Amino acid sequence: MPEAVISLGELPKHIRRVLARSGVRRVASMSRGNDGLLLRETSAAEVQVGYLAECGHNRILYVGSTDSSLAAINETRHAAVRRYGDQLGMQVVTTVAAIESDAFAEELKARSEDGFTAAAAYNDEIAFATLGAAHRGGLRIPDELAVIGIDDLPLAAVSYPRLTTVTNEPADMPSRAAFIDSILAGATIQATLLQPRVIVRESA
Repeated sequence: MPEAVISLGELPKHIRRVLARSGVRRVASMSRGNDGLLLRETSAAEVQVGYLAECGHNRILYVGSTDSSLAAINETRHAAVRRYGDQLGMQVVTTVAAIESDAFAEELKARSEDGFTAAAAYNDEIAFATLGAAHRGGLRIPDELAVIGIDDLPLAAVSYPRLTTVTNEPADMPSRAAFIDSILAGATIQATLLQPRVIVRESA
């Protein structure tokens, strides 16, 4: 059992109690500035859209998750993509990644033929599913469909093609170990608004 848990959002009290009984010494939330980090879930999605716009895309897909446990964050990111896309004059169409479905590959192919040139995925795992479906549909990435994820998982650097993604970890963030030590010690940490940034690789 870990000594500390850092969650994206505020955890319910009963979950915090379970973690405490299990030996977790400190639970910190990235949605609360008093825990040292502050993350707006809209930020990463806005960075995705801004990057795609800079690359010349104006008709994009938002590829969401079917996981009900992720529904709240998925909807927040979805709304951010649509809102920021509208501000930039982009057309945004929503779909979901049916990971093992040929229908998803067929949809991507059809959307590409209709002039949609990029996909902003809910996260890297959904982006990987989108890459796979695009390959099955015979699409060339990024020439016919650019794909961008969120999270910068380790696999993003070795996928085919290597995944362009958004990371919420700032380039100047102190070492994870030192940061966790500060949390465990109960130290007062100045709140830092995380500024997501694009890790440019090959998929977009």
